[in-house]
Amino acid sequence: MPPAGSPHPLSDPTEDRFAALERENARLRKINDVLMDRVERSMDMQGSAFSLFQTSVTLGQVLRERTTQLSKAMNALAATNRELKTLNEQLEQENADRRAAEAAMREAKDEAERANLSKTKFLAAISHDLLQPLNAARLFVSALLESRLSPRNRRLVNSSASALEAVDGLLNTLLEMSRLDAGTIAADIRAVDGRALLTALAAEYEGLARARGLEFRHVPAGVTLETDPQLLSRIIRNFLSNAIRYTPSGRVLLGCRRRGGLVRIGVWDSGPGIPEDKLTVIFEEFQQAGQPAADGKKGLGLGLAIVHRIAGILDHPVHVRSRVGEGTLFAVDVPVMARPAMAAEPFRPGGMPLPVAGLAGLGVLVIDDDPRITAAMETLLDAWDCRVLTATSMAEAARQVRGAAGTVDVIIADYHLAEGPIGVEAIDSIQALLPVRAPAMLITGDRSTGLREEAGRRGYPVLNKPVKPAPLRAMLTHLLSTGSRKSA
Repeated sequence: MPPAGSPHPLSDPTEDRFAALERENARLRKINDVLMDRVERSMDMQGSAFSLFQTSVTLGQVLRERTTQLSKAMNALAATNRELKTLNEQLEQENADRRAAEAAMREAKDEAERANLSKTKFLAAISHDLLQPLNAARLFVSALLESRLSPRNRRLVNSSASALEAVDGLLNTLLEMSRLDAGTIAADIRAVDGRALLTALAAEYEGLARARGLEFRHVPAGVTLETDPQLLSRIIRNFLSNAIRYTPSGRVLLGCRRRGGLVRIGVWDSGPGIPEDKLTVIFEEFQQAGQPAADGKKGLGLGLAIVHRIAGILDHPVHVRSRVGEGTLFAVDVPVMARPAMAAEPFRPGGMPLPVAGLAGLGVLVIDDDPRITAAMETLLDAWDCRVLTATSMAEAARQVRGAAGTVDVIIADYHLAEGPIGVEAIDSIQALLPVRAPAMLITGDRSTGLREEAGRRGYPVLNKPVKPAPLRAMLTHLLSTGSRKSA
């Protein structure tokens, strides 16, 4: 056997070399594979770096663009901020101007309110002085009308009475406006018999309408109203007065219609109507629709302004509809009292009863600090065959009572006496001197609710100056008819 490592004796040398070459070739292939792998990996690394470089270049360009855009945006923002600052400065200036204007408006409003209050105080202060001579004049004229006069003198006296009545109406209207503006009139809401209220107002105005040649119709309402009867009647009286005054021919209707929990009380006339452009201003002071009154007289244009204010106090909406050439409807909505807590009180126009008896021999004590009033009252009461005692002070009234030969049946006292106690206190003092308590009334130019409440608590009815003969006579007969002569 040949030794190990020696060629087999039977092997071919060429094959051996071939095998050796195959082995060497395999080894070289492995080396080549390793080298190629390293080369590829090296090339991949170079490719990633290039990609990163390209990406970096691109991001740099984007960053520069974004930086440029941001710079432009910052510049625009700065410009906007400058504009906003300018606008803010303008707004602050406008706010300062507005605040100054509001302060000026408040000052002007306060000044107007002070002026209005001064006007109200002035009218309240002079109302007594204005009403005193007017009251005396009307009483004297009324006394003349009670006397025997020639036809010519009666016409003159009637003309004087008409002129005084016009002055009385104008003065009362101005004073009422003053009281409404001052807020001294308060509503006394209660249950009111709607049928009685409308019936009384219809009776009051029917004669005037027929005297003007107008047809007058009244549709009663059987409802209980929740309202102030005197203030509501003031509204309806204004509607009726205007309808009769401005309707030259045709008819006037006073009626009402139920609307849920309200009753709409309206006055319709067939007069000339009101232009549409006037409907929004006729409730303002000194504004008139422009059509002439049937009686030829021109008013102040305050009636509907008073209606507007009273309706505001009552919270009763007022409505108006009109067509030129066809007529006008004025209406007010009044709440219905569904379940009255008490019986509805009967309504008397102005709270006045109707006269029921003669006054001959009636002993009347008149207390007023104005000698003109006491003289005029004495003249009028003498014409009614009354026995009259007059006094201008409480002390004089006491002397008159102590020295009176007859009985004092009724006391008439002014509320505001220049010296000594006010009227209600003067009446109380006189009552203490009488063996039998006498009924009494107050006469005053003061129309405040407080005065009426005070007088009502003491049981003294009130007549407002200037006193008209008919209400005075009605009140005297009412005081006697109620049998007020009770033991003191």
